[in-house]
Amino acid sequence: DKDPSESDAKLIESLNLDSIHQALDVAGESAGVDITGGMLGKLKQIKEILEFGFDVRLVNIKHKDRLGKLLSGQKVIHSHFSVNAKS
Repeated sequence: DKDPSESDAKLIESLNLDSIHQALDVAGESAGVDITGGMLGKLKQIKEILEFGFDVRLVNIKHKDRLGKLLSGQKVIHSHFSVNAKS
């Protein structure tokens, strides 16, 4: 729900297309140099992908093996953006 480096940040595990609009209203730009445009830029791109009918999973790949585990079906800390899921 905010920058993960903040102590009171909470992971949003899943969002659907309808709730992306609410998230876009509160998401901020990147605090520093970030070619992705910060969370706001990521959410805009995720919204476009969802509108094409594809789910998106947002995972921090700076943590060793997270992407590999996610791809192999293991439980990993990440956010799932779904066309149909209820938030």
